Amino acid sequence: MTKHNDRAASTQGSCQLSSNANLGFRGRSLRMFPLFAVISLVGCAGPVDSVDEDMDEDVGTAADAVTGNACTTPSANDTAALNKINQIRTSLGNGMGAVNCDNKIRTAAQKHGLYQGTNNIMTHTEDPTKPNYYATNFWERMTKAGYTGSAKSEVISSYGNPTSAINQWMDSALHRAPFMDYTVGTFGFGFGTVSGTAKFGTLDFGGGGVVPSQGSYAIWPVNNATGIRRGFDCNTETPKPCSSSTAGYPIMFSTSDALVVTHHTLKVNATGAVVGHLFLKKETDSSKPGYYLGKNQVVMIPNSTLAANTKYRVELGGTLAPDYVFLHTYYFTTGSSI
Repeated sequence: MTKHNDRAASTQGSCQLSSNANLGFRGRSLRMFPLFAVISLVGCAGPVDSVDEDMDEDVGTAADAVTGNACTTPSANDTAALNKINQIRTSLGNGMGAVNCDNKIRTAAQKHGLYQGTNNIMTHTEDPTKPNYYATNFWERMTKAGYTGSAKSEVISSYGNPTSAINQWMDSALHRAPFMDYTVGTFGFGFGTVSGTAKFGTLDFGGGGVVPSQGSYAIWPVNNATGIRRGFDCNTETPKPCSSSTAGYPIMFSTSDALVVTHHTLKVNATGAVVGHLFLKKETDSSKPGYYLGKNQVVMIPNSTLAANTKYRVELGGTLAPDYVFLHTYYFTTGSSI
């Protein structure tokens, strides 16, 4: 992954993520609906017996590119969102399928963008007493628009531009979850306008994702990525995934199989120095930030800003149901930007 100018500025915006009872997110300066528990750990837990090391095969290439179907009469924003999401999913590789723009989901997102712009408020829930009310919750808006599939989640940004908004979500700890969810296969984008300025970029996600072979997994940053941002301000995401304004760049692991992680370490590759981190996994307690993750996703958040221009080594081990034991090692290198 290379640095992006929009991404460098993304912490100046804000966003929200929401989901239904099965998978949720909500956020303001990156706000989410939680899905799992939070524990602070340095180092790892438990050995594993058999290994599948080094993840050189993890990163998708141009030959593996996934391309989704466009909505009817796509706008420039529709096309930008479609291309950006599938660019990310191509880079993730490992059976991560394309997402398609869905006309009905797009209608739901557009209606909610209109509501937010009219009322100049970033929110997942609509008030029926306010102008341009469509439906209260995102899954109800999707149903009203005629979508009959599984309503997965919604993310909202203060940015109206989909590329800037998606860069912001991918640089967060929790909001990137739907982009890395194997079960997601459809989406729709909308936005609002305030005094002539596009705001409140809204992405609604639906089901229909392609189920990959057992043992498939995705990691962000992708293996051997370079120019990775060094830091993350936990105050920009709600619920806050951590308490520090000077945490390191979050690392996410996602799979389609039932996931149990027993080993997780982050080290400076050159010296082997262990980097302390917060480990988040799926939770059923809605007061926990992990509640907002997918059921087969985990996040590692370094306790402090990472060093500049430094190569890091990540080790993750555990089991994928029903009987796949893994220990994966992969690398990324920071740039100079925080």
